[in-house]
Amino acid sequence: MTKWQKRAIFICSILKTKTQNPVLENKEMKKLVVSMTVGLVLAAGLGHALANSLKDVAMDANRVQNNKVEAAISMH
Repeated sequence: MTKWQKRAIFICSILKTKTQNPVLENKEMKKLVVSMTVGLVLAAGLGHALANSLKDVAMDANRVQNNKVEAAISMH
């Protein structure tokens, strides 16, 4: 499990305890909390996926650069 997934679960657990508070036993509030929770989980997942794809792009760019350097060295 990634740190972002752990954070999302932690935030969800906090929100869950807040929704069990009798003051918040209100359908609208629960809907809001659920939509926020879903948003946070999706954002965490997308953020992680984006970070991984950016890391892959950076690694590919680095490989291309290394290949160019090796080709230049072998030509001389």
